[in-house]
Amino acid sequence: MSLLYHFSEDPNIQAFVPRLHPSHPSLPPAVWAIDEAHAPMYYLPRDCPRIAFRLKEDTSAEDKAYFLDQTQAEMVINVELRLTPSLTPLREFLLPRTLQFSMIRMRNARP
Repeated sequence: MSLLYHFSEDPNIQAFVPRLHPSHPSLPPAVWAIDEAHAPMYYLPRDCPRIAFRLKEDTSAEDKAYFLDQTQAEMVINVELRLTPSLTPLREFLLPRTLQFSMIRMRNARP
C-alpha cells in the first residue's frame, strides 16, 4: 500500500474539502495527495515556482549527460528565488526533452 501525503501551510485543517485547481478550473474539484516519490517537490513554500526533474526509462543519453551527469541525486529541483530572473527558459528547454519533470506554481514564475 502506498502512502499519500497532503502538504499545507494551514495547521488547522480538520477536514479535506475538494476545491478547483487554480490553473485548471475546468477539472472537477479535488483534494490533492502526493506520493512519497514526489513529496520533496512540496518541501518548499507554497507559492514558490519550481521545476523538478529526474531520469525515466527512456531518457536519452544526451539529456542524462546534460542534466544529471554532475550529480548522483535521483531528483533535481530548481527554484525561482528571484536570484534567477526566471524559470521560464528552463521550462521551455525541458518541454521537448526525454526527462520526467514536474513544474509547480509556474503561474507565479516570471516570464
